[in-house]
Amino acid sequence: MSIGTIVTKSFPLNLIVVAVSSCRLSTMVAAIGLALAVPAQEAVSAGLKKQPVGNLQGPVVGVIDVSKVIDQYPRHIKLRAELDARFDQYQDQLQQQVQQLETLRVTVQGMGANVPERAEAEHQYKIALQTQDFRRKYFNDLLAAEELRMMLEVYEDLDFAVSKVAKKVGVSMVVIKRDIPRSPVAIAEMSEREVQARVNAFQSRTVWYASKELEITGDVIKYLMVPLPSRTSPERAVAQPVPASGDSGNTGTGKGQ
Repeated sequence: MSIGTIVTKSFPLNLIVVAVSSCRLSTMVAAIGLALAVPAQEAVSAGLKKQPVGNLQGPVVGVIDVSKVIDQYPRHIKLRAELDARFDQYQDQLQQQVQQLETLRVTVQGMGANVPERAEAEHQYKIALQTQDFRRKYFNDLLAAEELRMMLEVYEDLDFAVSKVAKKVGVSMVVIKRDIPRSPVAIAEMSEREVQARVNAFQSRTVWYASKELEITGDVIKYLMVPLPSRTSPERAVAQPVPASGDSGNTGTGKGQ
């Protein structure tokens, strides 16, 4: 089933027009709240809008601008600042090593061809160069891994917040919407890179239009202003999937066991 099918059946055309390529429903973002919110979140929830499209019958689809939420999420801002600080520290160390290598290179080049110490100096320079390359790759990989873990934490928080807000405001499904700002530059004056970037942005768009009543971005941002429960708390527990028929996990009880 496509999102386009759901919208056609559930919404008047004068309220929402969504042009979405046919895709599996499982590929869209869906989050349904399953647990009670802690008091701090309940206080925030009290200020959220109720039933954004209450006049509509059937399932209601909400839209969210994920990038806008993440950019304003305090936890993400804090983690990003810490990661950027580590990156700057690494860059300073790398710059010092580059200067040391340059000094060593100049020293080696200044030696005469017949100087006995030149061969050893060249060897030390090659070792230092290899060490620098290794450190650069190591720190790049380390920072990339840290950024990936940071984003996983942010997305898990976002998933929890979206499910709570969706349940509160009465939407059955949430899909990603991404605004593409209008460029003040004429298309003929854009660089090829800018043109390609904007074309890619439009081609990857899943929601082309949604009425403001379906927008829950602001509500999710408001919800995330209050610290969320710990990932290991009961409020963040996720229901375990029901085993498929014939795969109930009752091993050791069949015939011949």
